[in-house]
Amino acid sequence: MVDVLYSDIAKAIRQLKCPVKSLTVDIVTHPDFLALRVYEEQVMEYNVTQREAIMQYLLLMRDIVQAYGVRCEIMGVKYA
Repeated sequence: MVDVLYSDIAKAIRQLKCPVKSLTVDIVTHPDFLALRVYEEQVMEYNVTQREAIMQYLLLMRDIVQAYGVRCEIMGVKYA
């Protein structure tokens, strides 16, 4: 993946407002796609309404990445 494209995607994603504080979403590059990595332990700290907002936020992030023609997956990391 071209670095310029990656920086454009990152810039577009940074313009979104996260619905909750202290949510970590990593953008991980794979050979064929980008992954949005979110941590289950963090998500479960919030109530149902906030979790729903987090999911909408992740889907919007995925849509932004896909708008650049890059495949994108949302990957959750379970409790350790």
